[in-house]
Amino acid sequence: MLKIIDRYFLKLLIVRMLFISLILIAIVWLTKSIQLFQKISEGLPPSLVAKLTLLSMPPFLVEVVPFALFVTIIMSWSRLIIDRELVVMQATGISHWRMSYPVIFLGFTATLISIFLSLSIVPSSYRQLNQLESEVSQYGHLLLNEGNVTKLSNDHYIYIEKRDGNVLKEISVFITDPKKYNQQSIIAKEGIITQNEEGETWILLADGTRTLWEVDKNRVSKLTFKNYNYNFSSKRHINEKSDIKPREVNFLTLLHPENNKDIPEQRYNDYYNELHKRISSPILSLAYVLIALAWMKSGRLLRQGHGRRILMATLNIVGLRALIFINIILGVQFPILYFLSYMIIAFSIIIPA
Repeated sequence: MLKIIDRYFLKLLIVRMLFISLILIAIVWLTKSIQLFQKISEGLPPSLVAKLTLLSMPPFLVEVVPFALFVTIIMSWSRLIIDRELVVMQATGISHWRMSYPVIFLGFTATLISIFLSLSIVPSSYRQLNQLESEVSQYGHLLLNEGNVTKLSNDHYIYIEKRDGNVLKEISVFITDPKKYNQQSIIAKEGIITQNEEGETWILLADGTRTLWEVDKNRVSKLTFKNYNYNFSSKRHINEKSDIKPREVNFLTLLHPENNKDIPEQRYNDYYNELHKRISSPILSLAYVLIALAWMKSGRLLRQGHGRRILMATLNIVGLRALIFINIILGVQFPILYFLSYMIIAFSIIIPA
């Protein structure tokens, strides 16, 4: 009989978890891609839109899987309590722990999936997104939206206040070289987007200033112009060496950044911070499962009062996630907070169990 109950619980949980996960993924996917879809009619290749949206999903899945599992448990146990199914099982002598086996099994499975995504798929997707930058910058003029900061390439950003077709108003450009020796900003009242025969994209800027900070020489120079030709096509940055970002490297590099000669010593803390993010986020899946079960099974299994349990479980999860997030962010300045984060996660597993 217990095997039949296990199969029943697993089927109920897996179906609901997949359904909730797909809904959340669809919402985020549409949110991220709706502006890109609007650009297809203006010349942006559909294949490029598909690549950008698909590669941006794995990082979100690491957060979706634990949250979807938590919502699944809350919804499923609420239904089981309302339909008196848990009361009947308890009356037959089945303990709380025995009823929880399928849920805990699913929690361990979700944790393993999250670890695989976090350590393997997510950094790979970020690397591929970085490789697409030169291809994206070729269509940079299509991606410029009013009121948004657009990343054209590595350390290269542009902001426009208003846009009417190829006519831009209130333009701000910020550029830094790969070694961070020089930084420059270009601010202009208006500009017109043009393309030459070689496919390079230019903005003809009018009435503005160009400011150059030479960091190594501790010098600032300023140029006021009536007309200025600004090139932001992919060919401009095709030979630009990309900076190695923590989110793009594998687990071993995060563990020992000093073994990579391309990583400067002053950035080691950024890599350690990313390491702790990748470890802590997947482990939360198991904590979410046990917290949800502990609250939903607390007290008598009555129809009345389970709304309060749902509220307390939700507040518990939100508080836990916020606390871990704050500790990881502040861990760059105070490394002891990394250890504290793992202690909090451990207690969030042990105490509900």
